Order: sequence, then C-alpha cells, then structure tokens
Amino acid sequence: MSTAHERAPFGVVCLDVWPPQTLSRPAMEAYRALEAKGLLEMDSVQVGRHTGSVKIRYRTQIPHEWILQELKNEKCKIAFGGEQTEWKTKEEHA
Repeated sequence: MSTAHERAPFGVVCLDVWPPQTLSRPAMEAYRALEAKGLLEMDSVQVGRHTGSVKIRYRTQIPHEWILQELKNEKCKIAFGGEQTEWKTKEEHA
C-alpha cells in the first residue's frame, strides 16, 4: 500500500554529456524544472577539468528518449517564455 506522498522508484539511470560551452542557461533550467515537477531526480553535474564537457547524471521513471523530449520542450518554454510544446523549423516560424 502506498500513500500519496510516496512515489515510484526512479529506475532509469541517464547520463547526458554536453560538449564544452554548449549547456545553455535554459537547458540547465529545464533539468531543474523537470526535477521540480517530479519527472527526474538529479544525481550529479560534473564539468570535465581538461575537456570542459558537462556530464549530467539523473534518474527518471520514463524512457530516456521521452525525458529528452520533455527536456527539449521545457527548454523551449524557458528560452522563448511561452507555452510552446515543440521545436519548430524555420519554415514553420515564418
């Protein structure tokens, strides 16, 4: 029996590696926003001393491909300040 405040275990372990100088503020805020929504649990954020790459390790309840899409959508909302749920091509914006 579970209570309302308990949540399912985060069984999917994910590692996202960002090349040097590519992790933007909206992208990092997207990770934090999804953590606040309970979609993922951040384990660590490491910056390579010599490479400058950023490794973000987290756990989630949904497949990695799905959480990446959620991160992309959240980053878009943060970057453009709206409720846009998908990235659009240049042609779609015109």
